[in-house]
Amino acid sequence: LRNRNVLAGHAGDEGGAVTRLALIGNADIGGRLVEVKSADGFLDEGTPVIVVRVEDAQITVKKK
Repeated sequence: LRNRNVLAGHAGDEGGAVTRLALIGNADIGGRLVEVKSADGFLDEGTPVIVVRVEDAQITVKKK
């Protein structure tokens, strides 16, 4: 699900976990389904998240 050409996320963008983030999972960020890494450990599906970092084709989020 990761789109390496156009990352859907910049620091400060908000969205929600689409799957449980067991460190890695999927979130809707700006209307795009992307693979993300949780900076807060495990997050349940539906948890609001905010992008804290985008680096090396990896979007890191934390609980909003």
